[in-house]
Amino acid sequence: MIIHYLNEFTIKISEYTKYSPSSSDNINNYQAEIWLNEHEQNWTNPMYASKYCIEIHNSNGFLMKVIVIGPNGRITSIGERSTLIDDDNLILIIGDFICSLSIPNLTINWKLGTPCITCFKLFKFDNAYLIHGEIEITKVSRKGLIEWSFSGRDVFVSPEGGNEFEIRDDLIYIHDWEKNLYILNKDGKLLN
Repeated sequence: MIIHYLNEFTIKISEYTKYSPSSSDNINNYQAEIWLNEHEQNWTNPMYASKYCIEIHNSNGFLMKVIVIGPNGRITSIGERSTLIDDDNLILIIGDFICSLSIPNLTINWKLGTPCITCFKLFKFDNAYLIHGEIEITKVSRKGLIEWSFSGRDVFVSPEGGNEFEIRDDLIYIHDWEKNLYILNKDGKLLN
């Protein structure tokens, strides 16, 4: 579970893999289902999709609870770099999507399918968002538009599970599976 605090609000994000749309067997009830891929909305059981529960509380107690359903076939787990707060918005990566939800009502501001195949980590960077994806590094504007995308020779993970992605001094350092190093500037240009 990830917990964020914003003013008087507590925002809790957790995985709920067993959620089934419109089922009375669900443990929790939600005020809304947010489908990131509308073409899958009429599926009765998106079992190969990530499902994240988002709850908002204030000092008076519970306010809102929604379920976000990611794209089918792109299962991801919540990690410490899956979400961030930017002004009064919750920014979330799930599967190959990034989305912005308003706080506290959790309505969707925008959503975007990325070229990343799977989004691993999310960062604030240069007044935008930077996504460390499986095969792409993608910079997304605060309005949900792709500013640039970069791919290398192989996937951006390491067999040892080390630090394959780092931001230092406005530069992005990435290692791929074959240990190739890529250094990008904030405009996505390869420097090495």
